[in-house]
Amino acid sequence: DMEQKGGSCSPNARTYGYLLSSTKKPEGVPPILERMARNGCKMTSDVFNLLLRLFMEWGNEERVKSTWVEMEQSGLGPDQRSYTIMV
Repeated sequence: DMEQKGGSCSPNARTYGYLLSSTKKPEGVPPILERMARNGCKMTSDVFNLLLRLFMEWGNEERVKSTWVEMEQSGLGPDQRSYTIMV
């Protein structure tokens, strides 16, 4: 909705973090990340850590590993929170 109205209130990483937190299944993640990228919103360590936590909760080991690698490649982590999530 915010994206279509073109107002001065553009969604940011925190906004997308809330959307990601509300997803119930791993399949809900890619469309949100695509919208995030389409709107020029860059990944943050907070978003990466949220993804790690969600994929851990869902038992999706493959996505945990791929998110970890992407986080390393982006230079945004892993950080102390990332390691805590993985324990």
